[in-house]
Amino acid sequence: MLILFYALISLAILVMVVGLIQVIRLRRLAPGGKIGRVVGILLAFIVLFLLGYLAGPFLPLLGDSIWPLILTSVVFLFGAVFVVLVLRLIQTLIQQVFKELEME
Repeated sequence: MLILFYALISLAILVMVVGLIQVIRLRRLAPGGKIGRVVGILLAFIVLFLLGYLAGPFLPLLGDSIWPLILTSVVFLFGAVFVVLVLRLIQTLIQQVFKELEME
């Protein structure tokens, strides 16, 4: 069962690294303004997630402790905030696209 844990956490770390690379590229496309500010916040959350995921492989070393549960809860909380921010970013992008289409 521990092998499954390490396989899943390794996959999660890989996916987060890919996400980190993508958000860095996105930040270069939108360096300023409202979208750039939100992308910067998303970058901070992805770094936070990645740090939490990197701590994951060490959780079995803590034994029967409350800390793995607290760490998991914090990651889940920030995950929920991350989802809300991504949805707001998408909403802002859609609104700006419609605003530009109205100008034409």
